[in-house]
Amino acid sequence: EAPAPSGKDKKKAAAPESPARWVGLDVPVVETSGRVIVTGEPGLVGIPTKGPKAPDLTTTKTDQELAASTEGTVEQFFRAYAGGDTEAVTAPGASVPPLPEGVEYKGLVTWSIDEGTGDDRTGTARVSWTLGEGTVEQTYRVELTRVSSAEAARWQVADVRGGTL
Repeated sequence: EAPAPSGKDKKKAAAPESPARWVGLDVPVVETSGRVIVTGEPGLVGIPTKGPKAPDLTTTKTDQELAASTEGTVEQFFRAYAGGDTEAVTAPGASVPPLPEGVEYKGLVTWSIDEGTGDDRTGTARVSWTLGEGTVEQTYRVELTRVSSAEAARWQVADVRGGTL
């Protein structure tokens, strides 16, 4: 029997591209005092045969070389993000509020950066956190900017948002 792929092998495996399609998800929520709160676990449900067409989503290619060279920067950022002090790992002028107390960085599961050019680039990070007795994985969109001086240039985090868009 072949050994299971290591964490590094899992990072390099890319899902095959497929066209956009609707997937039904029932998410129980309650609206109270002007807020919407998720009250339970979501569940897959069937989709009616008539309804809106799935949106055309643009697929982005990955810049594998830049992803590999910035992975350490992104790991360092998320470690600092959990620790509440991102000033040293963010670009000048960036403001990233800290995560709530008690969130611990477990690891960077995957990191990819969109193909493109220039000194501002965006990528997708999947991060594992420990919160209390549980572990949760979260997807983030991370904006990087190249910061240069007379002697050196490096990538730093300019912004981070939850989700994939």
